[in-house]
Amino acid sequence: MKARNLVLPLLLAAALGCPSEPVPSLAGTWDMIAYRNDGVTATSITGTATFASTGTVTFNGVIQFPGQPPDTLAETETWAQTGRSLTLTVAGDTSEWELTFSGDVVAIQLLHDASASLLTLRRR
Repeated sequence: MKARNLVLPLLLAAALGCPSEPVPSLAGTWDMIAYRNDGVTATSITGTATFASTGTVTFNGVIQFPGQPPDTLAETETWAQTGRSLTLTVAGDTSEWELTFSGDVVAIQLLHDASASLLTLRRR
């Protein structure tokens, strides 16, 4: 009878789910380690992304796509994070991104077009 009394609460807890882990903040400096844009993966990317607590993010580095010369990346945008969602605004254009954290790495993927853009960062 005692075993039965334990099973029901366990089943109920499993059905309701366990509380999720807290989502890390993007605030800080990250190394850019991979990038895909419009479905084309960069052959090389170096540099950093710095997410300031003031709401600005600065990307500095060099990126190269297949058959193209290296391109210097130096831009500042605004950002806001709500859980696993990221909003970036560049020159008045706002885009929504999904964050997937795994240890010290985060994949930032453009919503509504999964094959289009994906930026992968590693925390410094």
